[in-house]
Amino acid sequence: MYEEYSLRRETLVTRLECTIQSFEVYHYLEMYEEYSLRRETLVTRLECTIQSFEWSDRLKSKKDTIQSVYRPKRDALKMKPSVKLSDFLAARTSLLLVEKTSSANVPDRGGRPNEAQPPPPEMPSWQQRSAPGQAPNQPRALPEPSKLSNLRSAPRGLPKQRIRPPGQWGQL
Repeated sequence: MYEEYSLRRETLVTRLECTIQSFEVYHYLEMYEEYSLRRETLVTRLECTIQSFEWSDRLKSKKDTIQSVYRPKRDALKMKPSVKLSDFLAARTSLLLVEKTSSANVPDRGGRPNEAQPPPPEMPSWQQRSAPGQAPNQPRALPEPSKLSNLRSAPRGLPKQRIRPPGQWGQL
């Protein structure tokens, strides 16, 4: 009976070890993919930054120099991280602690959407819109009768459009 119990216990321990190993490998693969994605993102950002330097008027003439310095260093960067399963297993929870990086007190700069004030209205509700160059509370002047013939009737609520005779398309 003891032998049967011992054999059963060994089988369960072996299964548990296999489960733990597969669990560790699964999480390692997830972390490896995460590291790979982050690395690709950083390299893409680096390339965009270098490209934006080349667009500068001052540095357009030095594009070849920039590339000759940048390319060897860029080629040395590997897209796949060098993290191994042993690194993953050796990691401790103390790596999760983030130490304070700034010793100075930094004032709160705000920026929270729920604290933002709405912009002031462009036109007070008690005041009517006026034409450009006209005093705010003055009634609008009617257009001259000669200009009325150039106005096309528009559906209600839409502004009237000026019709230009042919040959005057470039003039306002």
